[in-house]
Amino acid sequence: MIVVSHNVNPKPSHPDYFTIGGAIAVAFVNHTDSAIAIEMAKTNLDDHWEIESFCEVSEVTRDTYEEGDVNLSYYDMAIADGIVTVVHTYPVGSDEEDEKNAS
Repeated sequence: MIVVSHNVNPKPSHPDYFTIGGAIAVAFVNHTDSAIAIEMAKTNLDDHWEIESFCEVSEVTRDTYEEGDVNLSYYDMAIADGIVTVVHTYPVGSDEEDEKNAS
């Protein structure tokens, strides 16, 4: 399993465009090739998100997560479905948005 994360921004078509300052999209991809997993993660984002930058890629196993960790449920869903993308948003004017704009 490969986990791929990207910094993403809402496109003007996003229903919450004026309230979301940005997000981190984390894709759990049931694949062993990181290059393929990165492409799958990019194409799995819906049309309301624009990739700003690549964050990281890591290989994980079920043992990476402890019982009760929400990421374990995403891992299990990706085993069943091939890919699961979770988008963690933050509001306009948040500390996360300030840090993103400062870099």
